[in-house]
Amino acid sequence: MDKEKLKQFFANQCSYEECKVIASYLEDNEAALDELTMFEEIASSEILPTSWAEKSHYYRQLGIARRQNIQRLSYSTVAAAIVILAFIFSFFRLGQQKNAIDSLGHAYTIRIMNDEPTIKLIHLPDSSTLLLSPAAQIAYRSDFVSNRQVQQLEGIVTYHVRKGRNSPFRVNYRGLETKAVGTVFTIQDLDETHLSIELSEGKIVVEDQARLRMGKVYLEGHEKIVVNTVDFSYKRAAMPTQNFTETWELERVKTTSGIGGGQIEWTNSFIRFQAVDNAHVFSIIERLYGVKVLVESQHVLQGNFTGTLYNKDDLNILFANFCQMNGCTYQLEQAVVIIK
Repeated sequence: MDKEKLKQFFANQCSYEECKVIASYLEDNEAALDELTMFEEIASSEILPTSWAEKSHYYRQLGIARRQNIQRLSYSTVAAAIVILAFIFSFFRLGQQKNAIDSLGHAYTIRIMNDEPTIKLIHLPDSSTLLLSPAAQIAYRSDFVSNRQVQQLEGIVTYHVRKGRNSPFRVNYRGLETKAVGTVFTIQDLDETHLSIELSEGKIVVEDQARLRMGKVYLEGHEKIVVNTVDFSYKRAAMPTQNFTETWELERVKTTSGIGGGQIEWTNSFIRFQAVDNAHVFSIIERLYGVKVLVESQHVLQGNFTGTLYNKDDLNILFANFCQMNGCTYQLEQAVVIIK
């Protein structure tokens, strides 16, 4: 088994199906279990304490009888239990995700917070992807595949929803529910009493969670609404007409050299990046071209870029060159660029 795939498995960077394949492989190959050293480097501060009642519950699920002397268990049995339990909790990311058992044997809540200074990529169990801005938080239930509901807790989150007509994707935040089948949208706070929901692609419907105040508001294509979270009044926000030359000049004036972890030289005809975080490069491209860039590769999101963007460069040429340098692929759909 490829070591990188194992690392992705234990870091919750694989899809549900990929995780299932890896877990099955480890269950069937004791030699592979013997080679695992990942658990040896876990800091004590990152270990989640578990009560004996919870341990007993999962031992019973795994068919392991309680024994007074734990030393009787063979190494292979213990190792198999570790791997299967790791698979059960494969959606937990140490240091970022916290679990709370609501009642033993029932669905539990998985909470994720981006405590890093850069955008964080999250894969949900249905293969939908989320981009969490710094300090953003979300939560969802362990039965997410059958009940696709996310509770946004804080910050800016962009959702790239995989289609699932039998189970619509729902996001609850500050009393509002945004429902989609397969689409791209961003929810963010504007101030203490207002938030915006911007649709980049597809269709969504927005309503208050109590279904009493605002009725259903439909968005399609590239639209945006601003909602008052006190009285649930709302207005459709006019999408700005993109003038590339004006936007280029505005961005040039406000962008400083040292932003994004590297150096930026911005002139009237080009932008030269030197070791600038990819996430920051993408944010500049989004503002210049009026698109949403979705990254489904963690190594791309955490990398940096050295190169030149010329005034009015074609987007296809721009991302073709970027992906050639970074070993990725891309697709341009309407106003959305997806990098894999």
